[in-house]
Amino acid sequence: EGALRILGGVPAGVDKCRKLREYLVVLRAEVEVARSALTEERFADAAEACERAERSVDPEACSGLFASLAETKATALLSRGLAREAANALDPALDLEPHSVPLLLLRSRARRRLGNHHGALSDLSVLQSVDPAAPGVFQAMQKIARLILESKDPSIRAESAKIRMGFDPYSVLEVDPGSEGAAVRRAYRRLAARWHPDKWTTKKQEQREAAALRFEEVQKAYEVLTSDRDEDHGPWP
Repeated sequence: EGALRILGGVPAGVDKCRKLREYLVVLRAEVEVARSALTEERFADAAEACERAERSVDPEACSGLFASLAETKATALLSRGLAREAANALDPALDLEPHSVPLLLLRSRARRRLGNHHGALSDLSVLQSVDPAAPGVFQAMQKIARLILESKDPSIRAESAKIRMGFDPYSVLEVDPGSEGAAVRRAYRRLAARWHPDKWTTKKQEQREAAALRFEEVQKAYEVLTSDRDEDHGPWP
C-alpha cells in the first residue's frame, strides 16, 4: 500500500514505475483475495491465492509480506485439517522472521496436532522470550510438558485421565496401561459392539439404561486415548 501511494506521485510516463505499479496492483489483489477467502471460510481458495502471491514475491527482500502470506496460508490449511502442510508453509517464513508471534503460535499449533510436542514446546518457549506477557502461553507450555511426561509414562497418562474424566480409560477398554493404536481400536470396536444401544432394545429398561451408560463410557475412554493428543491448547482458536 505504501509503495503504491509513493508511485502515485510518479509521472505516468516513467515506464519502470508503471511496470512496478502494475506488479503491486496485481499482488495486492491476490493478497485481498486470500484474506477475503479466509474470512469467508473458503480455505482452499485462500491457500491457493497465497501460493499465487508467494510466487511473485522475493522472500528475503519482502520478508514481512512473505510472513503475512504464510500466516494466512497456514491458518487456511489448519482449518482444513492439514497440519503438516501448514507447518511446512511456516518453516521458511520463520527462518526469515524467527520472532514473529503469529507464526510461532501457528506452527506450535500445527506441531501439536502432529504429535510433535517437543517442537510445539520449543516454539512456545521462543514466543515467551519474545513476549513474556502473551496470554495463555505459560499455561499451554505446562499442558504440553504434561503430555510429554504422559507419553513417556503410561501411569501418568492414566492418572491424568482419571483426574479429568473421573475414570481410568485403560480399565474401561479392558487394555493394559500404555496401550495405544491398534490395541485400543480393537478393544473399542469389541466393546462398542457389545454395549451399543441397538442391541439392547428388547431388554428391560434398567438393562437398556445400563448399556447406554456403558456405551457412553466406552466412547469417552476411546476419545481420551485417541483424541487427547490432538487437542489444541493455547491462546489460539
